[in-house]
Amino acid sequence: TVFLRREEDIGVLAEACKAQSGGVVGLDINEARPPDLQLCFLRQDSASNFVIHFCDHTVPGGCAGVTQLPDCVRDIVKNASVTKVVFEKVAKDKVATKLWGLTLQGNVQDMKLAGTK
Repeated sequence: TVFLRREEDIGVLAEACKAQSGGVVGLDINEARPPDLQLCFLRQDSASNFVIHFCDHTVPGGCAGVTQLPDCVRDIVKNASVTKVVFEKVAKDKVATKLWGLTLQGNVQDMKLAGTK
């Protein structure tokens, strides 16, 4: 797992996003302040896991994170050829819209609806 807390750390995530075109991405959003976003890029032989921590000045000690959602993540979320796997799609959509003005697009698999506990 790679933890990203600074803007200059995003390069490694951007490379992973670029390599993921047409694949599967596990996605989870933790809206508890300060929020974070976890992406798991699934590949044939392995998986790469990234956790992006966001800055939230309203929380004591909450300034250790990036200030905005990286463009490469926006592109993955909007890319219809990338399958997004989430738990509770409706809830994740609401949080993504609230935090970043973004909705999950394309093929989104909701594991809660699939019967996974």
